[in-house]
Amino acid sequence: MTRLAVLPILGLLAACVGGATGQVALPPQGTPVIELYSGGSFSGSYSTSIYANDVVALAQVDQKGKRQRKVVQGRPGVFEAALAVLRAEGPAVAKATAHSRDTYDCMDYGRDSVSIKPAIVGFSDAIATCPEEPLLALHRKVLATLANPE
Repeated sequence: MTRLAVLPILGLLAACVGGATGQVALPPQGTPVIELYSGGSFSGSYSTSIYANDVVALAQVDQKGKRQRKVVQGRPGVFEAALAVLRAEGPAVAKATAHSRDTYDCMDYGRDSVSIKPAIVGFSDAIATCPEEPLLALHRKVLATLANPE
């Protein structure tokens, strides 16, 4: 099954956020956030949280349960760039993947999701428990904003 490359995601994404100079604090609870998740118990998982103040939290769990986490200051404009992607494509992706939200057809796959809190007009999340190319493409586009927020 196709799965987003989870390999050394922390190193890759940490390099993408540019001017990051070490750990920073997470923003206060309630700060608007875009969250990406991909993984399952067999393949490990990763999550990326992009906060409204451009703080980026990266987490990875390998197949053995070993956790890595890093919180960095992302490039200016990262949240707004990711938000623009969600506004443009999120509603269509959520609709296209709605049938895969709670299916048991791919029990060993895990889950992929993109969400935003608070919700924006037309989009709160897209979740798939089977490989869904529209959702995987949305993941890639949001992750690309970390490297290039324009």
